Amino acid sequence: MLKGYAKSSSLDSALSFYSRMKHDSVRPVVYNFTYLLKLCGDNSDLKRGKEIHGSVITSGFSWNLFAMTGVVNMYAKCRQINDAYNMFDRMPERDLVCWNTIISGYAQNGLAKVALMLVLRMSEEGHRPDSITIVSILPAVADIGLLRIGMAVHGYVLRAGFEPLVNVSTALLDMYSKCGSVRFARVIFDGMDHRTVVSWNSMIDGYAQSGDAEGAMLIFQKMLDEGVQPTNVTVMGALRACADLGDLERGKFVHKLVDQLKLDSDVSVMNSLISMYSKCKRVDIAADIFKNLQNKTPVSWNAMILGYAQNGCVNEALNAFCEMHSRNIKPDSFTMVSVIPALAELSTPRQAKWIHGLVIRRKAYSRCIFQDSISLAAQLVTGRGTHQHKVKFHRTFSNNSDGEEETIRGCNVNTFRGNELTH
Repeated sequence: MLKGYAKSSSLDSALSFYSRMKHDSVRPVVYNFTYLLKLCGDNSDLKRGKEIHGSVITSGFSWNLFAMTGVVNMYAKCRQINDAYNMFDRMPERDLVCWNTIISGYAQNGLAKVALMLVLRMSEEGHRPDSITIVSILPAVADIGLLRIGMAVHGYVLRAGFEPLVNVSTALLDMYSKCGSVRFARVIFDGMDHRTVVSWNSMIDGYAQSGDAEGAMLIFQKMLDEGVQPTNVTVMGALRACADLGDLERGKFVHKLVDQLKLDSDVSVMNSLISMYSKCKRVDIAADIFKNLQNKTPVSWNAMILGYAQNGCVNEALNAFCEMHSRNIKPDSFTMVSVIPALAELSTPRQAKWIHGLVIRRKAYSRCIFQDSISLAAQLVTGRGTHQHKVKFHRTFSNNSDGEEETIRGCNVNTFRGNELTH
């Protein structure tokens, strides 16, 4: 029964059934816990996952390989990778499944280098990587752009005879695409006997990321010709390519496809449409899409602000930013990168101070963005600002050598001479 709930991803129903088992004094077996732990991990429910972990211990299964592998998996999926490793490290025995679980956990939590080190340690302890290991580590290789290691993994795949496996070939294709080697990705793609939609998406995205937008669109058209139904990821890749090409007609074609596939409720797709229309000089259509978007995310606001700025609609960009601020939607670093050029265009010190003050008050931006905000203020006061602005700005940072250094460096980035601040 619990297995059925696990397949349907019904955590509440599974836990309710487990409670009835305990109430009826039915002793759970180890697989009951593995199903429950999987559900907690899949739902990122750390609180209840810990409760099940406690039940594993009180039921006497803390020594059991299957149960503890489930515990490791649950903590990893709940983004508690240190707890996952602590459980893993205490296990008296570890099989290949357990190793794959912790390796995948580190890879999925963005700790690619640790994942790769664990593969080496696993091999040293006598466990030969299988296809699951390969599929787990290739995204990690792609994340840190280690093409040479990716090619070494590819060599192992060939020697082990894993290449015919669709999931392995797709992972290799994706790795090469993300590492900027589209030529190798295309060789794998062309050699695949069976391609999944993920394979097509990886190839489209690979071309788009490498700057070959036309290549991305050719693969997209080939996909449609072969009758493969696009997903939200597919159309986002195609829209990015259309945006890079400035191809309004093909962009409109993809927009029609979005409507046909009923993807207009997908906010990420709609954000891509906003960006595409903006880059194709139809910011009016982008604004209509943005206006009708029900659940605007920070990415939606970023796309619209940047769209306005790129099309010379500076006042609209600033108004959108102000509206975003008034709705308590926290600007991120990308927002600041979009708004700063717009403010520089206006050259209004008052607005520059407001944006700069916002950055300081939030204390949530990276050092790079803080530097950019200083660069903006410096650009305004050294470019068209008054002498009083220059003096006041210089005094602001005169007691902070780091701040002053950042300011001067920022002026250089904005093609102003750093020594202007001292005159």
